[in-house]
Amino acid sequence: MSVVAIAKANIILQEYGISSPDEIELELIAFDRGLLIQEKELFGCEGRLINNKNYGLIIINKSIKEKGKKRFIIAHEIGHFELQKGKDNISICEESSFINWNKNGPQENDANIFASEILFPRSLFLEFCKGVKFSKELILDLANLFSCSLSATALRYADVGNIPIAVIFSQNKQIKWYRCHKDFPFQFVDLRIPVNSYSFAFDYYNKKELPYGPQEIISDAWFTKDFRFKSQRKLFEQNISFPSYNAVLSFVWEM
Repeated sequence: MSVVAIAKANIILQEYGISSPDEIELELIAFDRGLLIQEKELFGCEGRLINNKNYGLIIINKSIKEKGKKRFIIAHEIGHFELQKGKDNISICEESSFINWNKNGPQENDANIFASEILFPRSLFLEFCKGVKFSKELILDLANLFSCSLSATALRYADVGNIPIAVIFSQNKQIKWYRCHKDFPFQFVDLRIPVNSYSFAFDYYNKKELPYGPQEIISDAWFTKDFRFKSQRKLFEQNISFPSYNAVLSFVWEM
């Protein structure tokens, strides 16, 4: 994890005296740092940054409707600007740049880390998680509180949350990405195989209604390819479905 990206984000948070989620006004932060934001039709990418040494333009794909997704893209592009300060630059960021952090090069990874730190200041995030039992409702509440997408909120919790979890996103029965807290017992989910029949996410793809609350599962549902895999280990699973995308965001944690 980029120490520089975390440090630069926290310097900005301190500079603006941000002490609550509603004070994270990205448009004002961007403008104050020499960046204008525009929404235009973009093809093949979600966001773009064009800048010289001191000023720049952030362009957001106007087809994006979700406020939380727009906020993450803006924060990501601010990250590019701050982390490459003093250089002329053009950054073109595809959708995968905001999800598969480690597969798009160090610059994209660092910009995502910066964005996560800005949007979810660690001390504030942990303050709102403290003493709260983990569930999908907590992620929904945090996403609303910080005005961010569910996926960005889940990824942040998987990184710094007080309960070790795994977050797994699947679409059309295929696992697309995942993130595991460093203390979660398993760290690898195979993206080459479809959603396992032992999971409740599998039931969703077979037209069954998802249970509302957490459900007991076994480790075989998700982690059979992890080198530390132990069969029949008891875990909890809870899911949020996205019917318009035929997708499921799955949360897995220890009992």
